[in-house]
Amino acid sequence: MFLILCDGDGRRWECLLFAASENRMRVAVRGRADAAELTLRQGRWSWENGAAVEVESVLADGPLEWSELRYQKAS
Repeated sequence: MFLILCDGDGRRWECLLFAASENRMRVAVRGRADAAELTLRQGRWSWENGAAVEVESVLADGPLEWSELRYQKAS
């Protein structure tokens, strides 16, 4: 499953969902070296550093073509 997340600065992130529970999600974020964990707090999702993020889109089959996950550090 693919997600498009939007942070407080309006930046959009393409993600691949690894795992999810009622109040946590673990995602691979395109362009980031490590997976990220999001937490639901008081009805809002946030990054590990506490910054708010909104789930903009959830796609069962998405535009991302990640046949092999290869991470590269974001510049």
